Amino acid sequence: MRKRTHPAMIATELKRYVFLLLVPVAQQLFSLPFEPWTWSLLLWQEVIAASAVIGLAVWRWGRLWYTVKDGEIMVESGVFLHKRVLLHFRDVSSADVERPLWLLAVGGARLRLDTAAGSRRKADVELYLPYRRALSIAARVKGHGRAPDVSSGYRANPFFVAVMAASVSNAAGGILFAVPVVKGIGQLLGQEIEAQILGTIGTLATFFVAVLPPATALLATILAIGWIIAFLRVFLRYLRFSLRRSEGRLTVCSGVVGRYQSVLGTRHICAVDIRKGLLLHVMGLSTVNVICVGYGKQEGQKAVLLPCVGRKRVHAACREILPELTGEKAPAVRPPKGALRRYILFPCVGLLLIPPGAFLVQILLSPFSALIPFLATVLAAFCLWMLVLSLLSYYESEASIQQPVCRFICRKRLSLHEVQAPAWKIQRLAFTQSPFQKKAGLCHLRVTVVGERGSSFVVRHLPVDAVRQAIACFYGGQDG
Repeated sequence: MRKRTHPAMIATELKRYVFLLLVPVAQQLFSLPFEPWTWSLLLWQEVIAASAVIGLAVWRWGRLWYTVKDGEIMVESGVFLHKRVLLHFRDVSSADVERPLWLLAVGGARLRLDTAAGSRRKADVELYLPYRRALSIAARVKGHGRAPDVSSGYRANPFFVAVMAASVSNAAGGILFAVPVVKGIGQLLGQEIEAQILGTIGTLATFFVAVLPPATALLATILAIGWIIAFLRVFLRYLRFSLRRSEGRLTVCSGVVGRYQSVLGTRHICAVDIRKGLLLHVMGLSTVNVICVGYGKQEGQKAVLLPCVGRKRVHAACREILPELTGEKAPAVRPPKGALRRYILFPCVGLLLIPPGAFLVQILLSPFSALIPFLATVLAAFCLWMLVLSLLSYYESEASIQQPVCRFICRKRLSLHEVQAPAWKIQRLAFTQSPFQKKAGLCHLRVTVVGERGSSFVVRHLPVDAVRQAIACFYGGQDG
């Protein structure tokens, strides 16, 4: 039987026109007396355009149906061109049920279904449904028929969620989120409110003026506010985090302001990714992520499985939740002792170049001389951070390319990654050599894991003969 979606879909169709058209028209209509014959031609054109936009959104909602039956879901849509999408639940890798605050107020939820054949940027199916109906559809995702009969659960401590949020938050993300929100508030409530918000930032900057120049203090304030906003977004989304495994499915729930639930079929999980940045390494903690099509690609969503786990317990926790994707330690290829200088070369060069570079820039760009010491200090701190991270990467990097589970540790961006993946989920193995590495008998090993974007990891400066032999044994074992 065909069913309609929740009317909240109409609001999502209109969101791009809210501040551009609908709010200005509404402000004019409320400010003028209701005498249509006195309205200007321009206002009439705007009213007609707004009515057409609203009418089209309602029409598109009215032309959208879905049907759930016999292990499949069919979605029909289209105003002028009819479109039909059919998904079998056994092919759905992840189902996300999102209930942010505005949907909570109207009793709705957003359901997203992803498969390996879908788009990298958007879900294969996205529907707005009543909350309980969305949960019931997400629960139909099929687990692995041959998966071990394991039932387990996990509930995250709020402190561990806060540590994870602090480790993954960055100021740029918070600023990019806050700028459109502030502009939207200004258009909705008036420019005075926007000016007050910006004035508050200037007031906060005065606290740093005692120790920093005014321009530097303002920049430091903006970065601090951006980081706090990014931290709060992650923390509030993943507070009350819980994980449950049953019938070959993983159900991840989180959220305190809104409520978010993801259902993953274990047969579609390609790898376990244990991450630890420098902060987590100092605290003896790790974050466990998974590589699974659809999970973690939505805005604000992380592919997290366990927010933070102690270093001694992390492997036992992974074996308990995903025994089919984890294995015991096996002989591995490691960087030789002489490769240490190659790991720390670029951070050391950066630290050495910062003082003369800052002096030269301060001479050439004298109007910005007040900012140069602050930026040089930040850059030096980043290089020092990368130096320590590179040292850790040298001592921990390794690659074990064997059947039935491959395991490798490497640095990727600002974190150390320990990845465990079944051999049949390894999409590609390749090694590269620069002219300098050829002379030293070293190479970079690039491992690409099956996934939506073909997640690649590079283990640096390994002995080329050992890597060549490991790759030959790996593919020889697969052929056999």
